[in-house]
Amino acid sequence: MRNADSNQSLDINSESDISFVKNKSIAEVVMALREDGRLIRHIEDQTPFFCRTAIISDARAIAFIRNQTPELCTLSVKVHPESLRYIKNKTLDLCSLALRSSDKKETLLPFIPQEFHQDLKHLIEKFDIGPSISADSPNNEEFLSALKDRPFDDKGLKYLGQP
Repeated sequence: MRNADSNQSLDINSESDISFVKNKSIAEVVMALREDGRLIRHIEDQTPFFCRTAIISDARAIAFIRNQTPELCTLSVKVHPESLRYIKNKTLDLCSLALRSSDKKETLLPFIPQEFHQDLKHLIEKFDIGPSISADSPNNEEFLSALKDRPFDDKGLKYLGQP
C-alpha cells in the first residue's frame, strides 16, 4: 500500500509487523484499514470513523472492535449478514436483519440465540430455512414425509412455496 504524501510503502504485510499503527497519520491508518479492516485490532484508539472504515472494508472486523455499538453492528450485518457470528450482544433486530439480508440463511441459525428462534420463526419459515432434512438423513421416512408436503416443479428440484 502506498502513502499518498511520501509515496512510500506502508509495511502491513504481516500481523507481527504492525508498527505502522503507531505514529502514523490518520490518512495512513485509514488506507491500511481500507486494505484490511481486521487491522482494527491493532489500533488503540478505535474511533467510530476507524471502526466504520474497517467494517466497510471487511465486516468481520466487528470481531475486533472493543466497543460494538448498535450502529456498528447494524453496519456490519448490512455489509455482510454472516458477520452476525462475530457480534457479542445480538439483538432480535440484528438477527432479523441478517436473516432478511442473507443468501445463506441456513448458516446463520447456529449464531442466532435460542431465545430469538420463536420470534424469528416467521422469517425462518418464510425463507424455508428450517431444520435441514436430506436423503442421507438417518430417518428416511422424515425426509420422504417432508417432500410429500411440499410442492416441487415438474422435475422435483425446486421448492415452489409454502404448502
